[in-house]
Amino acid sequence: MQTSCYLGGRVRRNSSLLQRLINNQQEVQMQTSNPLPSVFSARPWFPLRSRIGIAVLLILSTATLLNAQGVAINSDGSLAATGTQLHVKSTYAGAADVIRSEYTGTTLSDGHGVLGIYQPSAWYGIGGYFAGGYYGVYAIAETPDFTGSRNGVYGRAAGGNSDNFGVYGSATANSSGTFSTSFGLYGAADGPAGKSVYGVYGTSFGTSATRYAGYFSGNLAYTGSLINASDLRFKENVTPVAGVLSKLMQLKPSLFEFSKSDEYKDMNFDSGRHFGLIAQEVEKVFPELVVEAAQPASPKMRKAAGSEDLKLEKEGETSGAQPTRYKGVKYMELIPILISAVQELQARVDELSKRK
Repeated sequence: MQTSCYLGGRVRRNSSLLQRLINNQQEVQMQTSNPLPSVFSARPWFPLRSRIGIAVLLILSTATLLNAQGVAINSDGSLAATGTQLHVKSTYAGAADVIRSEYTGTTLSDGHGVLGIYQPSAWYGIGGYFAGGYYGVYAIAETPDFTGSRNGVYGRAAGGNSDNFGVYGSATANSSGTFSTSFGLYGAADGPAGKSVYGVYGTSFGTSATRYAGYFSGNLAYTGSLINASDLRFKENVTPVAGVLSKLMQLKPSLFEFSKSDEYKDMNFDSGRHFGLIAQEVEKVFPELVVEAAQPASPKMRKAAGSEDLKLEKEGETSGAQPTRYKGVKYMELIPILISAVQELQARVDELSKRK
């Protein structure tokens, strides 16, 4: 039996058997404790899966009868017209799943347990929207054969001529919560001895001059060690550092405050006074320590009318903000320069000691 259906309010029926069932069924009563209409339970010669499939098609056919609107299945089994094409309600305490989709075949393919497409035009449409009191989305990729890799959540975005976010996370703390903490993105990993685990892994590639595996707009704190790749295997053209004391004397350490201008508010500068160097001055002495960096334009957020949900503004609604480009200093690379300067000073002290 081959039957095709369209959830836009029209059902094409290519089976005389299904047509007969629809003609005989005046009203569909769908009980959550028994998800099959009585017309199917009275006909045991239909396989169980076929009866369920025909029941769904019959419900969709009922949507056609309701003036091409959608159909709502209420918790008491009654049907009602609705703007949503298919709306299932359940108050049955024993039902863990209101709707369940499961493939039980053995064909090796990357099919979809659930496929949602809503793309009426560029910049519009949400393929899937989920709301839960605890998890909005809970995804698991787990099989016991331990082969290959798994992705609990995979996000990809492409095609926008502004910002593309593979995964966008946002969290807001509850002002009334005593211990309320928000994490826009939280990563954790665990594994047995001898294995490598990464709570969060970021990488960047391509030919762009501005490439960061991670960029943080605000303070950065950590409790472990900050490790820089320094293995000899990774290095070429190694030469000793010498004669840097006179160059260090040209640097001008400063005490300053970061700008409070609205132009740079998205950079989340730390308040108070700070010690540091001016990149333009460092560049004249140690140009290797100065890099051209870029603060990405912050995505513009807005609240939808009548909703507290924060949403990214669409392309046509943004102000066309550009990244803030600036000069940065690689302070960590000052360490070997300072070591070399100390060694140079010590050599002078030793020389003077010999003259006495």
